[in-house]
Amino acid sequence: TRAVEEVTQRSVPWEFGPRREGDPPVLVAQNEAIRESLAWAPLRSDLETMVEDAYRWREAHPDGYGR
Repeated sequence: TRAVEEVTQRSVPWEFGPRREGDPPVLVAQNEAIRESLAWAPLRSDLETMVEDAYRWREAHPDGYGR
C-alpha cells in the first residue's frame, strides 16, 4: 500500500484481517531461478515502477479494455 500511496499521492485505507481458507502462510517473490535458467530479466524490476505503470495505464484507460 505504501507504493500505491506514493505513486498516486492518495491515502489507501487498509486493515489486517484473518487469513482466508487456502491462503499460504508466507509469500515470497523471487526471480533469481528464472533469471539464471532462461537468461531472462523483467522489464520492470521494482514495485514502484510496476505500480506507476499500472496507475498510468488505468488513468489513460478508465474503462479498462473497453468492455
